[in-house]
Amino acid sequence: MGATAPPRDKVVILGDGNSKAVYNKEDDIGTYTIKSVDDPRTLNKILYIRAPGNIYSFNELVSLWEEKIGKTLEKIYVPEEQVLKNIEGK
Repeated sequence: MGATAPPRDKVVILGDGNSKAVYNKEDDIGTYTIKSVDDPRTLNKILYIRAPGNIYSFNELVSLWEEKIGKTLEKIYVPEEQVLKNIEGK
């Protein structure tokens, strides 16, 4: 792979690309972690860091990128079964 920049012509999407994920900056995680140490409400609790505005599917991210660059990318979908076979080395 070794990509150094986002794609400009085609993109590989694992599965159907519709699963949502939460995206956080490492700096934000560090900030929230430090703040939680001094907050008595977090004592002996599990802290979930989930910014409500950063939940996207891979298809949505690709769409945002296409809008930004003004170009439609070729989308290559790799079915979930193939992804699992690749992980298993078959």
